[in-house]
Amino acid sequence: MSVIVAVCKDDNVYMGCDTQTSFGMEMYNSLQEATYKIKKFPNGMLVGICGLVAGHQLLCSHPEIFVPDENDELTKYHLINVIVDKVTDVFREFNMLDEYGKMPVSLLIAYKNKVYYVERDFCIIHITSWGASGSGRNYAFPYLADNSLDVRERILGGLRASGGMCEGVSGPFILIDTDKLEYEVVEE
Repeated sequence: MSVIVAVCKDDNVYMGCDTQTSFGMEMYNSLQEATYKIKKFPNGMLVGICGLVAGHQLLCSHPEIFVPDENDELTKYHLINVIVDKVTDVFREFNMLDEYGKMPVSLLIAYKNKVYYVERDFCIIHITSWGASGSGRNYAFPYLADNSLDVRERILGGLRASGGMCEGVSGPFILIDTDKLEYEVVEE
């Protein structure tokens, strides 16, 4: 259970996630960068991963997958024909696609000023304003959509609302953006 949120503003993508992980009946929060639900790759690409922990770990072990195109951009064409193809190949190799061909995770992939949502069934949505992934996403929507709030308040409001309504979501929360590319831990 998780929530990852994204807001596009001023040519940047701002993201946030919770830190809770669950295994069966056990739940814990981790503040180790290796377990963050938003992975920062060396090229500046941010990948939010919700779902099966093994799927998260597998994708994080393949930084060569998450690269921009030859023009240093993240386009829908490149996402579909390069990144998603490679993600599918990795999950197929490790027999991690389900009986319907769905992957065990959903993704929010951000680079520079673009962010895309990739659902488990490989449905791809270009997010132009705000979006969310994970079990707590619906509770975050009212805050993410509220343009009267600044970006930080929108993200934290969405994360807090998700945590208040969804047992599988809790702080501390992690914030990061495509400009500074620095993690911030917000204690709750």
